[in-house]
Amino acid sequence: MSESFNVKNQIITLAGCLYFVAMTLLTQNDSMPLQLFWYASILFGAVVTCVVNLHMFRRNVVLFLLMFAATGVANHFLVGSISIKPFALMFIQFFIALLFLNKRFDYKALLAIILLNGGIIMLKFMTVGFWGDLYINSSNNFVSVYMLYPTVLYYSIAESRNEKPYFWPVAFLWIMSLLSRGRGGIIASTFLFVGIFYVMYRKKKRDVRALFLIIFFIFVAAVAVNIDRIINMIDSSMISETFRDRGMNSSRMYLWKDYLKLAFSEKKYLIFGADIHKTLSWERYVGNSHNSYINIHTYNGLICFVYVMAILVKNTIQSIRYKRPFYFFCLATLLFRAFTDNVFWMTYGTVTLFVMLFLFSVPEKITKNKEVKELN
Repeated sequence: MSESFNVKNQIITLAGCLYFVAMTLLTQNDSMPLQLFWYASILFGAVVTCVVNLHMFRRNVVLFLLMFAATGVANHFLVGSISIKPFALMFIQFFIALLFLNKRFDYKALLAIILLNGGIIMLKFMTVGFWGDLYINSSNNFVSVYMLYPTVLYYSIAESRNEKPYFWPVAFLWIMSLLSRGRGGIIASTFLFVGIFYVMYRKKKRDVRALFLIIFFIFVAAVAVNIDRIINMIDSSMISETFRDRGMNSSRMYLWKDYLKLAFSEKKYLIFGADIHKTLSWERYVGNSHNSYINIHTYNGLICFVYVMAILVKNTIQSIRYKRPFYFFCLATLLFRAFTDNVFWMTYGTVTLFVMLFLFSVPEKITKNKEVKELN
């Protein structure tokens, strides 16, 4: 019985991790063999879910799928933004998300996914340089997106099981985001880095104070001795280049205004989603509006958008009420990152969003005053 249980654990873990392995490889090479591997991976994950996760299809899950199906079908026939293939893929991604919600999934396997993502990027830094293209179809700013997916899942799932996670994954994400120079990625990963650090070490006040005092005095001494050199380095730093040259200005605002103008031009567009083919984002970026919230409305309309946002607000409140700080910082980081890029909804990150939506409600609700071990 125990051996059978372990085999199920391994299959569920493998099925979940294969999704991110295939995703990572496809960002580097979209050859036919890798595309076949991608489709085989997601189909395998969906089949495994149908075998082991049927008990997770409770009322809230079924209601969500029905709402998504109804709004997607309405958009397809009345507007035409969503097509059959990505529509079906979203369903499969929801099935895959249930793998990560299963208690048999070994969340520590996500550490290997984080290392795989970061390792490939470090290899690209050494081969194409810091200014070369790191992905075939994404900007370098997406280092902070692709590495964020497994990182937020790692910390959130660990907390849901009252287990102590490692600190190094978020530090690794932060360093790689700095090196990739994306403004949104640097801000988001820094927020998550500080948040995770605070949660993990706030109970060890004496140790932290001593450590910070030592680091502070060393830092002050080093700055005093090398102040001129540091100023010159910052002025020419590849990390600060984007902020220095572009500040916080972005062409994204034009894309968002254009979409909102179209969405409010007709009641049909407002309710069922605006026609993506008539937007500036389609003209310039083949539909990439650089805003994941717009994605939800574009493909599933206002009802779905409100429904998803209501779940996110509810989860945020519950994470504060039931003292789930890891989940709070992870969700906040994911949502912030999604505001300026194509992070979820018809993208790879949709699986991560689905997990965060239902982590504490499938298959069981969180209980009050249930503390994480490292916080005790």
